[in-house]
Amino acid sequence: MKKLSAFNNAKWVGLSQITKIFVQVVALVGFSRILQPGEYGIMAMAAVISNFAIIFRDLGTGSAIIQKKKIDDGFLSSLFWMNMIVGGGIMIIIMIISPLVAVFFHESQLTYVLILLSISFPLASLGIIHQSYLERNNKFSQVCFVEMISAIFALGIGIATALLGGGVYSLVIMTVIQTLISSVGFWFVSNWTPSFSFDKKDINDVLNFSGNLTLFNLVNYFSRNSDNMIIGHYFSTSILGAYSLAYRIMLFPLQSLTSVASRSLYPVISRMKNNNEGNVTDLYLRTLSFISIFTLPLMAGLWLLSDSFVSVVFGEKWILVSSILFWLAPTGFIQSLVSTTGTIYMAYGKVGLLFKLGVFSSFLQIFAFIVGAQYNVIVLAKLYFISNLINFFVAMYFTLKLLSGNLMQLLIKLLPTIFCTIVMLFVVAVIKCVLKHYNYNDITLLISGVCSGSIIYLLLFIVFFRKMLINDLPSALSNKITRMR
Repeated sequence: MKKLSAFNNAKWVGLSQITKIFVQVVALVGFSRILQPGEYGIMAMAAVISNFAIIFRDLGTGSAIIQKKKIDDGFLSSLFWMNMIVGGGIMIIIMIISPLVAVFFHESQLTYVLILLSISFPLASLGIIHQSYLERNNKFSQVCFVEMISAIFALGIGIATALLGGGVYSLVIMTVIQTLISSVGFWFVSNWTPSFSFDKKDINDVLNFSGNLTLFNLVNYFSRNSDNMIIGHYFSTSILGAYSLAYRIMLFPLQSLTSVASRSLYPVISRMKNNNEGNVTDLYLRTLSFISIFTLPLMAGLWLLSDSFVSVVFGEKWILVSSILFWLAPTGFIQSLVSTTGTIYMAYGKVGLLFKLGVFSSFLQIFAFIVGAQYNVIVLAKLYFISNLINFFVAMYFTLKLLSGNLMQLLIKLLPTIFCTIVMLFVVAVIKCVLKHYNYNDITLLISGVCSGSIIYLLLFIVFFRKMLINDLPSALSNKITRMR
């Protein structure tokens, strides 16, 4: 008998995320030093189309495999062939429309970038079912091994291509190579091969589950990509490149901690709900508390030291990034918490409510982008932050209501981290003012700010809240909260 442990899942997913963070940091710094902002801007334009296509790449089949109580080989095979058909279709469609997209963004090179990037879709479809099958059976160690190898290998090829003068194509090649290695790896470690069966009933069952989920992802796409679409159309590729880099920095909390929580908790919460075991509300609040321990001080520090950080790490050609980060950094913290709500709605089968909240969020954000585009990219980023702040309270209210909780419970869980972060910011701000008064350079400002902030935060953390914030969550997660036969 196998026991499902969220803590064990998070351990392996966390290991994979550490590797991904390392790869992302090296890629951000490496490519930003080699490439120009305009080349980043072209890739951001291509991402508008590729991210839209990703919504339809698996039509929610991966989530359905994890959520469904019983599956068989015929069910998996039907979904596999459906994914392959969809992946191939997406590739063909992108190749056909790529010249039109290039005209919309006033960038002829975008045609060839999109054609090359489209190859990644059928390659990704090869491994979606295999990855979901592994995660359903809690083979996170194997999933993480494949993800780490593919990320590291693709990074090496991408950087080498950039150094050889590949320009924006180095970013595209890195994406295609990583997708190829991942899919081949999932086939190899899963020990499952699809049969030549295709049952329409299986497809209909999945589409009934994933219909609203796909609609939510479609709505979420416009909220997350309309900024690139609007900036790319109204501003230059260099401005879009700067915004894209700032946005990728903001996404670190979501890609590291939030994805760890979501991927490891989804199968656990699904079975807790099905078997009426454990306290989902308590587990979810502890998870949010754990995420905030890292994301709040990280993004607060980035907010305060953004000018020195960008100057030292990326260079003066990216100086616009610091002004954008002033608003995107706090947005990153907000999204690190809000992005976990989808896990709850999917686990509880409330994808209809998830879709409605997605529509509300998209309306707020797209409205912010349209208004901001009438001024400049800084105003756009500021309005984006405000829209996320409003969405935070709405999304959390309905999520906690579903779990029979409330916003006050969440605030109580977050108060220790908020207190530690405020004290940290005060100390770092004082040090920054003193060093600037004596005309110290950005390297000194950044190192002093990071070191002093880290020490202050850790001291407060250890002295006042160590037991609450470190022992609380792991002790809950390490319990064997449900079983799989």
